[in-house]
Amino acid sequence: MTTPIFIIGGRSIYEFFLPYTQTMIITHIDHAFKGDCHFPTIDWQQWSCQSETIVPAREDKPFTHRYCIYQRQDSDLPSGHDPE
Repeated sequence: MTTPIFIIGGRSIYEFFLPYTQTMIITHIDHAFKGDCHFPTIDWQQWSCQSETIVPAREDKPFTHRYCIYQRQDSDLPSGHDPE
């Protein structure tokens, strides 16, 4: 039996755990924010969106955003990973 864990960053933590990840739950905010650190580049061909919830902008949350659950297409994990 596997127990889900949630990785909440920053960037170097995401980069370290991404090769071991089978599911990603990501909030996409439809706005370009200024900043010097971003989520790592993802090869989206390896992932399939299993669920998407769109939340329209409103007065107290001015940007439309989407909650997406992605599943990795290739289930091969790096060697040394033991899901049990």
